Amino acid sequence: MGGNLENTLSLVELRNQVREFATPSNSRAFFEVCVTLALFFSLLTLAGYTLNHSLLLAMFLGGIAGLILVRIFILQHDCGHRSLFSTPWLNHWVGRLLALHTLTPFHEWNDSHHTHHRHTGQLSVRRHEGAIWLLTTNEYEELSKWKRFCYRLYHFPLVLFCIGPTLLFVVYYRLWWMEKNPARRRSMLLTNMVLLPVVGFSLWLFGWKVIFLVIFPSIVTASAVGVWFFYVQHIFENAYFAERGEYVRRDAIMRGGSIYRLPRFLEWLTGGIGYHAVHHLNPSIPSYRLRACWKKVDKYFSETPKFTLRESLQIIGLSLYDTKNKKMVRFS
Repeated sequence: MGGNLENTLSLVELRNQVREFATPSNSRAFFEVCVTLALFFSLLTLAGYTLNHSLLLAMFLGGIAGLILVRIFILQHDCGHRSLFSTPWLNHWVGRLLALHTLTPFHEWNDSHHTHHRHTGQLSVRRHEGAIWLLTTNEYEELSKWKRFCYRLYHFPLVLFCIGPTLLFVVYYRLWWMEKNPARRRSMLLTNMVLLPVVGFSLWLFGWKVIFLVIFPSIVTASAVGVWFFYVQHIFENAYFAERGEYVRRDAIMRGGSIYRLPRFLEWLTGGIGYHAVHHLNPSIPSYRLRACWKKVDKYFSETPKFTLRESLQIIGLSLYDTKNKKMVRFS
């Protein structure tokens, strides 16, 4: 079959290759959750203690805790796919518990994320549901000067990867009345109702310095890293995008996702989500089995874009999709 094995297999056959890994383990899931939460709260506690001695060190430790918060988000994400635990109600309730740590309305985000999976690579859907705001070059040219400025501002790296993500998790998810879907609106409202006394009690117990100088940096770090991963795994020069009439689901998965080759520690922090094309092939594979799955099926992904951490930095600035040349481009 040579070097293009994946071209000989249908989407169903490819999914059959990874099916054995879509078997969650409750004991393994509990271990992953407990270790991650223990690390997170240990770092926050250490940062809070350090605050009386060194502000910079405390904020740094808060930022490191933010990296663990990314892992908490990945475990929450697994629960949304019902892949972390083999027991459905555990995914339901543990997912909601983890979502409180990430300030995320579990049902609202999960519903949006499932839309992303169902329509990944479709331009008309990707522009609106749970995705980076993306326009084609033709659409951008048709915008008014003011809207072009807004689009450029949105894609400015500091806004796209830092300010925007922080506002999303800290502010936007609190604005429940702006959500039109009743189920999503209820999810946002209930999340806020739980978070309000938790934040109030934390302010009373720890004081504003811990909240704003330790916990807030962890939220900013986690938000920025999380959105960066969402961006880099689907937006690269030869990314796959198509309108519905030209859309091929198999290509969207095999060429529209990527493999992010990270150092082992960063791979652990991000729950193996860098094996993103594999995740889209079968979202039921738990994060703690993605690496083992990739080692078995990597031969089927010869056309899937792969890049290292250093190589991924070259992706920054790709903001428009050129439908004529079928690739992402920068502003001219």
